[in-house]
Amino acid sequence: MRRMKKERTNHAASFEHLEKVSPSVTLDELMNEFILSKKAERSAERTINDYLTHFRYFRTWLDNHYPSINFREITQKTLLEYIAYMTNEKLQYDDHPSHQHRPKKGVVGLSPMTVNVRIRTLKAFFNWCYKNGHTKTNLAEGIRLQKVDNDRIMAFTLEQVQKLLSIPDQKTYAGFRDYVLMMCLLDTGLRCQELLSLTVDDVNFHELTLTVPWDKAKTRKTRTVPISKKVAKLLAELIQENKDFGANANKLFYSAYGNEMTVEAVDEKLREYGKKAGLEGLVRCSPHTFRHTFAVFWIKSGGDPFSLQSILGHTDMSMVRRYVRLTQGDVKLKHNIYSPVNLLKNL
Repeated sequence: MRRMKKERTNHAASFEHLEKVSPSVTLDELMNEFILSKKAERSAERTINDYLTHFRYFRTWLDNHYPSINFREITQKTLLEYIAYMTNEKLQYDDHPSHQHRPKKGVVGLSPMTVNVRIRTLKAFFNWCYKNGHTKTNLAEGIRLQKVDNDRIMAFTLEQVQKLLSIPDQKTYAGFRDYVLMMCLLDTGLRCQELLSLTVDDVNFHELTLTVPWDKAKTRKTRTVPISKKVAKLLAELIQENKDFGANANKLFYSAYGNEMTVEAVDEKLREYGKKAGLEGLVRCSPHTFRHTFAVFWIKSGGDPFSLQSILGHTDMSMVRRYVRLTQGDVKLKHNIYSPVNLLKNL
């Protein structure tokens, strides 16, 4: 009887990954190399900045809890301890660029959504370390994201929006700029970073559209977003104000010092306006709440989900479905109005 031929296992290949591991490389060196690789892949500028920020948070925690630890001593247990710290001990905003953000009493524990964003950065980094032979095992493998209440979406009411819009002093450059910025967020549903990255050339006053270039979009895809005549008029006024104010670059939004505005600055401004409008504790006054508000009112007003997905720049329908679920009460009301059965008479 002929013996079955079995190929010999190549055990050398099993150790190939281990042979690449460098004993002397540091965490900072690998983080810098990781960032360089992402820049080479043409990752979005916002993504790169988020990575850098999250690395800084992780590095600070390591310095405070394990000041003498080296990269080879970091284990999955270390990562889990950091995640537990963010969840149960971290004081919100204590390491924010502006300490004015810090709540007076201090809120302990980051939200699951915030923790998950930072977990994703850790997973991306340690996946990269493993694939490039810098670690013997994938430290991020098996680390799960935290459960999030997917139906909890905060949006402004029209009354709250009107209160916010009434706060900026439009007689000043900064006040008018902030008013226009809020109107743009409300009218387009753009992400704050996308809006701040736009230039005068991205505005088409004839077609009434804004174009988000692929290298500024979170999804790395160019998209065109419609704007209302009212917002187009405001943008035209702001562009002229920028020229009169002395801004010599091509962006739409500038600080009072002529620099490009940052997301952090907008966050701070909106939080300040929210307090003055009496909305603190009622709703989160942030750029993303404007995005949620745009989406919710789009669905409530009868807008179709597929157009909403295109405008918001979502790669799939999962987020849009959340907006639809949030407005189920309005769907029932519309059914009572438009159902053919309710239109029948004398039956």
